[in-house]
Amino acid sequence: RSCWNSSKGVAWRSTAETSINNVLFSSRSSIDTLQQQIIQGATLKLNRNNGSKSSTAPIQQQQPKNRLEKEELVDDKPNVGQFTYYVREAQRSEINKITDVLMASFHAQSPQPTFDSYIRRYKSNHLHMCFDAIDESDRGIFVACASPSSELTCTEEEVLVGFCLVDGRTPDPSCKIEFLTPSTLASTSPRPYLSDLGVIPSHRRQGLGELLVQACEEWANKRGYDKLYLKVEESNNPGVRLYYGMGYKRTKLPWARDLNNVDKRLASTLLLEKSVVTVSPSSTKRKRKRTWIKEQLLGPMVAALNSNNNNLPL
Repeated sequence: RSCWNSSKGVAWRSTAETSINNVLFSSRSSIDTLQQQIIQGATLKLNRNNGSKSSTAPIQQQQPKNRLEKEELVDDKPNVGQFTYYVREAQRSEINKITDVLMASFHAQSPQPTFDSYIRRYKSNHLHMCFDAIDESDRGIFVACASPSSELTCTEEEVLVGFCLVDGRTPDPSCKIEFLTPSTLASTSPRPYLSDLGVIPSHRRQGLGELLVQACEEWANKRGYDKLYLKVEESNNPGVRLYYGMGYKRTKLPWARDLNNVDKRLASTLLLEKSVVTVSPSSTKRKRKRTWIKEQLLGPMVAALNSNNNNLPL
């Protein structure tokens, strides 16, 4: 029994050693396999890195080509030197095109499509109201056009690039200067009133804004108005320079001396005006003559008389 037990133990020991050796061999083989996989993965990664490094050289060599492609894209923009610009009265059938011009002029980089659609509907409805609800004699609607031809007339190839509107309806009492308040100025303006002056970015710096304003001034002058009014934000430096350069000046408002009590948002809006009455050359020459007489002759005489009176003994 003891021999059998010993032989059984030897047999069990040999079996255990065999199983342990198998496990160790399998674990070693699995480790070797894992190491091989790691080595293969590292090799592939190195090859990929080497491949990417080798591929970066052609990309760097192709960069000038990409630059050329970008320059070609820039060249695809309209060359303003190839266009003839002119201003004419707008037509009701052009409402959609005018809306496109207004959106491109004022909301070109807006990231909110929902807000843009709302603004587009608002501007389109406003244009329909101007064409349909306001008599033609009480409003002037002008568009700036760019045409590849040299003719200053409406052609099929022209493109609308600017817009301006002047409202010449009989003003309500609340629109008069003496009755304006900071709150009413935000919602209304004295008339005739110039508004919605805009030029799309690709056709700016061509004098189109000045041409549109001049068209509104001529419209107001022909209808017997003395002044033309407009509003501009004080932070709109290009617009402020344009209007001041064309002779517009700030309108004297009833609350001008009490700016401390005016909302800053309302105070930042400038109300400008300009006289549109045509002055003849003869009247201008007479005015200059009167000014010269007053400054060169009457002024020194009055000063001399005052000095002599001051020197008289009491």
